[in-house]
Amino acid sequence: MYESFFGLRTKPFELVPNPDFLYLSKTHNKVGVYLDYAMKENSGFVLLTGEVGAGKTTIIRNLVRNIGQDVQIAKIFNTKLDASELLASINDDFGLTIEGRSKVQLLKDLYQFLIEQFAQNRRSMLIIDEAQNLSIDTLEELRLLSNLETNDAKLLQIVLVGQPELKKVLSVPELRQLRQRIGIHCHLQSLGREEAKHYIFHRLEIAGNRQAVAFADGALDLIFEYTGGVPRLINILCDFLLLSAFADESREIAAELVVEVAEDPQFEGQFSPRRSPLRPATRKPPVLPREATMSKETKAPPPGPEPMPAAVRQVEFAPEERARIENLYEKLDIIEASIREVGENLASPGPGEGAREADIVLNMPRFDAFPAKKTGFLEGFKRMFSR
Repeated sequence: MYESFFGLRTKPFELVPNPDFLYLSKTHNKVGVYLDYAMKENSGFVLLTGEVGAGKTTIIRNLVRNIGQDVQIAKIFNTKLDASELLASINDDFGLTIEGRSKVQLLKDLYQFLIEQFAQNRRSMLIIDEAQNLSIDTLEELRLLSNLETNDAKLLQIVLVGQPELKKVLSVPELRQLRQRIGIHCHLQSLGREEAKHYIFHRLEIAGNRQAVAFADGALDLIFEYTGGVPRLINILCDFLLLSAFADESREIAAELVVEVAEDPQFEGQFSPRRSPLRPATRKPPVLPREATMSKETKAPPPGPEPMPAAVRQVEFAPEERARIENLYEKLDIIEASIREVGENLASPGPGEGAREADIVLNMPRFDAFPAKKTGFLEGFKRMFSR
């Protein structure tokens, strides 16, 4: 819809796991090396885990696309199956007849097929996505399939792909024999802050125009904060950002637009506001003296830091020390003002997870309510300077 406006050949942030758009972050590149090693060494079991949307399916599709012609692959994406149904699905994907075949016959057919492939110097691979949904009985059935081997080679290489919960499933005592057969285990992590920025421009470049849109100061950081560096969430957010910019006939993504889109009610629960408490009105707040953050009901004194209390002024300091400490005293006021600004930002979304933190900060006693503490603080500095 907006491709021609931004000079793009295709949409850069679609959710389809297209290997053409694969971005090799540090963790993605490491996983790629591990998987390549596993393929070359014909490891029996390979385990790939990662959070939802981390790019597991994309990296597997890239693996399949680049694998040699001497490898026959069966791919299973529906894992809500019992052991017999899974076996039938495996045979079906290998092109074997399954209708009217018992479990024993299915096993015999699969073994015969794997032997024939091995005799022709061809390897066989089984890839199971969403493997965290498999039952313990089904996983045990897979272990038995891995026992199909010759004296010196595995006849079937099995790649289990799933969310982190898969590791918990495999940790049960009943599956200890399967765990011992896992030769390679790799985990996909979310992108870091800088990687997330490179990822966005990488996808724009693959789509035809790296400079399709400009990001205003703070916009890319906000995208990372709202998405946590999860590629799928970045795709969802950036797609809507481009659509919104297109509707405004703008080729710039402002930080305010990121907040507006990410906090739209349609995305409730998807982009957590706690990842970025910033709001358009309070982003980059000016450093104000404490008095500027006082409530309207309170009579605010003239702007600027308050003079040092009498109890503090009575402490004797050398002139240069007093000037230095007075400067520190003023900074305490500024720090307190900043803390209260954070409290107001936390409270601005309304009741929620940040309400308790906001209440604590906003009701914090003022530092100058404890002149003895300030005096002690300054006397401590005097002792330190006199050493």
